[in-house]
Amino acid sequence: METIRGSSLLFKTSIAISIFLSGYFLLNFFFYLSDNIVFPSDGVFAGFYNIRFFNQLQLVFIFYSLFFIKNKKYQSIALKSITLNLLIIFISSARGALLATLITLFLGCYIKIIKRKELNFIFKALTLSISLYILYLYLQPPSSFDKSLFRETSSGRIEMWIETIRGFDIKTLFVGNGAGTYSYTKYSLSHPHNIFLSLIHDWGLLFTITLMYILNKVIFKSIKHIKENKHTNEFKISFLTLISLLLLSFVSGTLVMPMSQTFVFLSIGFLLGSTNTKNLLEKPKSNIYYSIYIVIGAYLILSAISFNCLSNFPFGPNFWSNGQVSLSNCELFQ
Repeated sequence: METIRGSSLLFKTSIAISIFLSGYFLLNFFFYLSDNIVFPSDGVFAGFYNIRFFNQLQLVFIFYSLFFIKNKKYQSIALKSITLNLLIIFISSARGALLATLITLFLGCYIKIIKRKELNFIFKALTLSISLYILYLYLQPPSSFDKSLFRETSSGRIEMWIETIRGFDIKTLFVGNGAGTYSYTKYSLSHPHNIFLSLIHDWGLLFTITLMYILNKVIFKSIKHIKENKHTNEFKISFLTLISLLLLSFVSGTLVMPMSQTFVFLSIGFLLGSTNTKNLLEKPKSNIYYSIYIVIGAYLILSAISFNCLSNFPFGPNFWSNGQVSLSNCELFQ
């Protein structure tokens, strides 16, 4: 009961922040419009020097807003929250966030976690946001359309992924290079905009496979819980939020950001706490736990014997470590 109350407070707080930040964004837009200046969507938030950081939070806001669809007291607020966040996704040309949202909604309908009434509510919000976006396109100067939602390039992602894969060596595949050490100088980027490649580069292939295995178990255990019709509204929202953030992480830097990581772990924690987790990570015949301990032990030993792992260069934006420990400088195999 305490968990449900706590999650309800979290959803209410999130929707309040969602409305505030969306209003702040649009207020800035009207200021720029009144001065006849092209609207720089990247620089409208203090603390979000890149609009993509905010786009990640918008996925949380959108799916957390679904919690209030059946609540008549908060239903209109939920509609405003979803509409405004979708509008900002359109304005900021966040194709990854939009795609992650649509795929998550499709999955939710497929496994019947999103009902027809909820789908109609979402469609209403989507229709309103598209109408407002058309108005935005009418008000904006044509010169700004080259960065619009309709651009046809990958924004350099495919080229970056290929270069990242080519840069993998034995050390990278075995133990990685350490958190926050990725750098793509051509576009001054500090993460490869793909969580799978990011994990391999930072922590190695063994760690990445282990983490993917655990996430896979969590997701399929949750789907089984849903199909058995045991899920609560909080469980449903947590599941959809987790899926949307994971999907976005394959084309963006979602999971290198501490704020997004926090919501991912909140979602995973709620899912694990709501399901029968006794056999979730049951010991397989291959003794995977022993393998994990061996990998962790080897990683710690290899790190400890190196005396050249410190770097003062702030790689960011994943400021858990901020690049202070850089295993790319360690001469472990020389």
